[in-house]
Amino acid sequence: MRFAVQALRFACELAALWFLAQWFLVQWGWRLDAALWLRVLAAGLAALLAAGAWAI
Repeated sequence: MRFAVQALRFACELAALWFLAQWFLVQWGWRLDAALWLRVLAAGLAALLAAGAWAI
């Protein structure tokens, strides 16, 4: 039972990080005045920074 609860918690964290990354991509990444690959990269890096802050 404990493993199932921990697996569910991990899945919820991954889902939250996925939605956070999508929010950065849609809300922030597309607003940059740059090439498409640069906007996606910037949004991805912002999501990674947010995940790092969350991990701390």
